[in-house]
Amino acid sequence: MKKYILIITLMATTLLAAPLKKDVIIHFNPAKLTSEMKGDATLFKYDDKNCKYVVHEPGSPVLPCLPVYVLMPKGAIFKSCSVRVEAQPLCGNFKLYCRRFVAETAFTAKRYPPKLAEFAGYKNIDGFRTFVFRTYPLTCQPGDNSVNKILKTSLAIKYDVPEDEGLYLRFSSNSLDDIKRLVVNPNDLDELTADYYAETQLKKDGTRNSFNYEFFATKIEEKTAVNKPNVAVKQKQSAIGDIVDDKLFIDENDIVYAPITF
Repeated sequence: MKKYILIITLMATTLLAAPLKKDVIIHFNPAKLTSEMKGDATLFKYDDKNCKYVVHEPGSPVLPCLPVYVLMPKGAIFKSCSVRVEAQPLCGNFKLYCRRFVAETAFTAKRYPPKLAEFAGYKNIDGFRTFVFRTYPLTCQPGDNSVNKILKTSLAIKYDVPEDEGLYLRFSSNSLDDIKRLVVNPNDLDELTADYYAETQLKKDGTRNSFNYEFFATKIEEKTAVNKPNVAVKQKQSAIGDIVDDKLFIDENDIVYAPITF
């Protein structure tokens, strides 16, 4: 009997240690994909104020890139991301614009970008944890000059959350406006705030004496008392303004050199 108990315990420990998963879908508008001629080469663009341009290695095509911010639980740690896309080929062949010619790259069968969604790092915005991804509205192959436009990119993000992390405190709805506008999953915000969780547990349990309510209510009172003097300062800072100086994307003539290192 003891052997069975040990096996069950080990299985439960393994399950608890498994990474969590967050699914995100990014839709691209094909009407926003445009192009312009640079000499005899084509530079593809995406009509979005946040669009940047990426070069993955010397001689590779300059590609439009859209930064995507995914709201995650407090303290979340990125583990991996799998990507699925829906794409449609563009008719014709395109000599793709490159900043400089490299024969080996110009005739390669390799596709660019190497990944259609690249984890670029973490960014904490007004106290909220976001995962930043570079996403692309097209994929191309310099060797045969083919281009595919991306209609939809689906991300399956695996992550971990440290113990005693995960939930945020909510000060006011006004302080959440920036983060809601920025992330692709604003509807997750309610479930990631401690007061919402406490209220939900209260409704389920029908009493304020439940462990969950008391635990989170205490945390709210403690942290609100500590952070109250800084709330006004935080609300003055614009998350959008912070993104303008985003160190994850270092611009050089509006083109980012972003080799894959992850």
